[in-house]
Amino acid sequence: MAIVLLATALSFASSPEPERPLKMWEYGRLQASYSGSTKELVIVRWTDRKGDIKARTYEELCLKLSDRPDDQSTGELKAWNAIGEKGWEFATSEETGGDIISKISIFKRPRN
Repeated sequence: MAIVLLATALSFASSPEPERPLKMWEYGRLQASYSGSTKELVIVRWTDRKGDIKARTYEELCLKLSDRPDDQSTGELKAWNAIGEKGWEFATSEETGGDIISKISIFKRPRN
């Protein structure tokens, strides 16, 4: 009986774990550029592997991105909702300064 248990334990210990497929990601970037002096939005753009969408306001960008124009949020939050509806999740952000201030947010989602 001890030999059978030992043999069974050894077979479990030496069997390799099944390989997990690597999770592939795709990334998108939301970039809002503001005038450094007035803090007024100059352009907002969404870029992913399908292309680049530019707009003068967040609301205009959302009309180009979203299938749900009934979203009652406004501004940047409305854009984030439109992006989230497409399966994107926030990854990181950064802000650059100067004459034009750029706020860049990176999103990711599993690649199909």
